[in-house]
Amino acid sequence: MTWTETAKERLDGYLLGLHHSLRTSGADPSEVTEDIRRHIAEEIRVDRLEVVAAADIDRLLKRIGAPEAPVPDPAGCGDRDAGPDRNHSAGPAARGEGGSSSAPGCSSPSGGPPPRAAASSRRVSLFLFGVVLPLITLLLELLTQMCAATFFDPMPTLWHVPLVALMPVANFLAWNAVVERRADRMRWLLPLNAAALGVGAFYTAIYLPLAPMAVFAILFFGWGFLPLSPLLSLACAWRLRVLLRCVAAEQPNPEAASLPFWRWFAAGLGALLMLAAPPLLTRHWARQAVDGSSSERASATDWLRRLGHESTLLADCYGTRGWEEEGLMRLVPTPRPLRAEQARALYYRVTGRAFNSVPPPQAGHSTRDWSFLDEFSWDADQAGTTVGGRLKGLSMAQSRLDSLLDADAGWSYVEWTMEFKNSFPREREARAQIALPPGGVVSRLTLWVNGEEREAAFAGSGQVRAAYENVVKVQRRDPVLVTSCGPDRVLVQCFPVPANGGTIKVRLGITSPLHLENAGTAVVRWPSLMERNFSLAESARHSLWVEGGQAMTSTLPGLSVDRTKPGKQALHGELRDEELASSASVVRLARSPGVDVSPVWVADPHDPQGRLIRQRAERLKETPPARVVLVIDGSVSMTPFLPQIADAIQRLPDGIEFSLLLADDFVEELTGKPARGDAGLYQRAAAVLRGRRGVGGQDNVPALARAWDLAGELPGSAVVWVHAGQPQLFDNAELLQQRLDWRGDGPSALAPVLYEMQAKPGPDRVLEKFSGSPALRTVARYGGVGEDLGRLLGNWRADSGSLGWVRDRVAPAAFPEAARGKHSSRHLARLWGFDEVQRLLRARQREQAVQVAGTYQLVTPVSGAVVLENKQQFDQAGLRAVDPQTVPTVPEPGALALLSLVAVALLGWRRWQSRRRPLHSPR
Repeated sequence: MTWTETAKERLDGYLLGLHHSLRTSGADPSEVTEDIRRHIAEEIRVDRLEVVAAADIDRLLKRIGAPEAPVPDPAGCGDRDAGPDRNHSAGPAARGEGGSSSAPGCSSPSGGPPPRAAASSRRVSLFLFGVVLPLITLLLELLTQMCAATFFDPMPTLWHVPLVALMPVANFLAWNAVVERRADRMRWLLPLNAAALGVGAFYTAIYLPLAPMAVFAILFFGWGFLPLSPLLSLACAWRLRVLLRCVAAEQPNPEAASLPFWRWFAAGLGALLMLAAPPLLTRHWARQAVDGSSSERASATDWLRRLGHESTLLADCYGTRGWEEEGLMRLVPTPRPLRAEQARALYYRVTGRAFNSVPPPQAGHSTRDWSFLDEFSWDADQAGTTVGGRLKGLSMAQSRLDSLLDADAGWSYVEWTMEFKNSFPREREARAQIALPPGGVVSRLTLWVNGEEREAAFAGSGQVRAAYENVVKVQRRDPVLVTSCGPDRVLVQCFPVPANGGTIKVRLGITSPLHLENAGTAVVRWPSLMERNFSLAESARHSLWVEGGQAMTSTLPGLSVDRTKPGKQALHGELRDEELASSASVVRLARSPGVDVSPVWVADPHDPQGRLIRQRAERLKETPPARVVLVIDGSVSMTPFLPQIADAIQRLPDGIEFSLLLADDFVEELTGKPARGDAGLYQRAAAVLRGRRGVGGQDNVPALARAWDLAGELPGSAVVWVHAGQPQLFDNAELLQQRLDWRGDGPSALAPVLYEMQAKPGPDRVLEKFSGSPALRTVARYGGVGEDLGRLLGNWRADSGSLGWVRDRVAPAAFPEAARGKHSSRHLARLWGFDEVQRLLRARQREQAVQVAGTYQLVTPVSGAVVLENKQQFDQAGLRAVDPQTVPTVPEPGALALLSLVAVALLGWRRWQSRRRPLHSPR
């Protein structure tokens, strides 16, 4: 069947005229015209017409009894003039824009064509407000994040960008199709337009509260058009839809004009709601994970691990609101956000990471100039005992580590100089948790005040913290504080880092013993950052320099050897922060032959009796425990280490009772009840462990409490705990605290011993809480997890043992000069003082331990160091800064004196030589 052009025009013209006449009568024009089209099509099939002419249309209209109607000019949608000689029976295909039997609004209100200027003006307006304005708004928001910084983020994810771009793109395609009269595009343009209307309706509702202020803002450089952009583009999209339906009616079978609108509108709106669903579901699951029953908490945590929205949890960790709580989403009833403490604990349970170990929310999709969520602006943890969240504008500007090593005497001393910079317009407090070398102790603290070095006062932890908090909160002057926060780790706090580009500079001196791999090799680790509230640029590096009298090596790339000093060797270079914190960040030194049994000594500078500190290396043999309960952290970050731990298990000696526990969402006893260990049991345990994978972040306290109970069944047992960081301490900490409090002490006590080994750097609140317990022993990390754990377990074999340092204080008469060996540094006295503090704490003699720590100028579990700005502040706090002549330095005072003597001698020799020369007689 073929339609002639005149037949098409005759039917379209008749239906258009009928449409306008019915519109004033109250009837539904679209329904009537579509019914007539359907009857005409049926009559054509009945008559079996091959060619449909204009006369056939007139005859069929009469046959079906179609009403008579005037036929107006349908050129209202076009922009061409319509003269009085126009044929009113011509269809829209012959007369330009407009003409749809089912699309109202295709003609002018009077039924005649609009003027050319008016149509052209409307076309320009549709292009400007429907295409150009939303496109400019999109680009400005992507480049500047103005709305995200001021009100809310309209595009919190990259998935939102193409949906927002759908409006200007769909409007442009629709505008172009209307201008070019492309009726063949309607089948996909009308659905695209409907989807764009759904997106536009969503954003119009979000921005509607801003509309009143936007109207006033139009007066100021036109910026008010930006928040009105969704509303204006939505109106343009609707007008373009009307025009598209006019063009669609020009088709012979204009079904495209009646494509389902609501289906595609719902698709556009639903796409945005689907993007909002994960944050909203996260709110629901988060509240269940905190307030629900035991089964509900487990289920909600599992759902959060699978489908949770990480940025929403992070926003709660920082006490800020996520984008899903703004605009239209506020109309949806959702659970209230979690408190910051709850959110931080849940974030760890879900992700296995500390909340401040990752960039704050939106850092990847916003610019530094506008987005207030890039980093945390308000510091609720200032002057507290936790590091807290990353602070906006605060960074480490410089980091320098200078170290002296003596492999024969077995000590190292490193000075870490840090400079912090604050670009924020408010003063900041820089906080960091620092991991010390195993067995290390802070023995010096310096703050630069107005370019001058000020030394610290060492006293009890409570006293120095009270002095610091008073200065920070009341006087707001320049203090720095260092306190212990667990075995081999300290918390450093300094305030204020001045605003608008100001800096503060501090120095930390750390004395530590060297670890003896064997009689000929000593090893030392660098200190490193475990947790911080400041940022490090990607290009930031720690500058290292280490010098000693023996040959030294390191597996770290980027360290160069320096042999320019006679009898000295140095390593220097720059390391990234993750390299500094890795277990491979060690320096190995070759010890002199025969020094493995030779003692070293130094006069105790703080002993009124003039006694000597003696140190010697001895082979230490540990008594094998009767039972070993191995507790493995089941967090996701432990997954790479499980095969190494499985290999190390098989180094346990036979005959020791053994049990393997996994700290998962529930405590799992992987090997059942403790059984006598042999190769078969160890192999089965290793196989089970290799087949496991960590998940989320696990609370290890219940597993440790269960392991303690198993170990307590047999006197002389041990618990070995291998774990990642534990950045959160949960409410059940008393489970373990009670057991440690009731642990028996004394030589005859056979209570369990807890060996802890941290596989991955990070804060550990469990260690912070229980660091003062006599039952806790830290396994030094100098290699891989399997290597270090295997060394501990292997030491319990009958044929094994390890070299270690033994220090004591003796009277000169009891230590003949001929047997004293090598005279060493005062660092030996500091290490002995640290040993004495730990001995006193095990004996529960806290006051005496504080006195020893203050005398030897050490930061210990019961003492800290604080630098205040002036003597008046020290006096008000009842503190006294140490004498600068008594603090360790790099190089040591002895070395400085020697260099001075050499310089003086060289100068005197040159003068003596000059006097011996004959004088030249004048010419």
